[in-house]
Amino acid sequence: MGANFLLTAADEVVSGGGKLERLVVASQGIAASTAQLVVASRVKASRNSTNMSQLSSASKDVTQATAGVVATAKSCMQLVEDSEELDVSGLSLHQAKRLEMEAQVRVLELESDLEKERLRLSALRRHHYQLAGETDESPTL
Repeated sequence: MGANFLLTAADEVVSGGGKLERLVVASQGIAASTAQLVVASRVKASRNSTNMSQLSSASKDVTQATAGVVATAKSCMQLVEDSEELDVSGLSLHQAKRLEMEAQVRVLELESDLEKERLRLSALRRHHYQLAGETDESPTL
């Protein structure tokens, strides 16, 4: 499921309709799922298992690859942000004050939306862990 989400996010970004943040979340989800797999496997594997050492090695490769995706996406986000900087040199006092007030309103709206999304995420995680506990499976991201 995480791999499909990553592929969909990447396709959307490449086609110009997606958000880089989705790519970051998808990559972090892949890394988290891989770490969970390794931990669960360590519990069940014998100490000197060759398969376990190969799984650990593959996990390190996945972690490095997802870290590269996250770093690249964040770099791209910074480039987009830099290119959208506002030129305030030609603004009058009145225009500058109006833009400042609009920015303050937008900040408050975003903070409110962020708090709502955090509450939603918390509820989703609680539900996910409850479902995982009922089925006696470890939660996956």
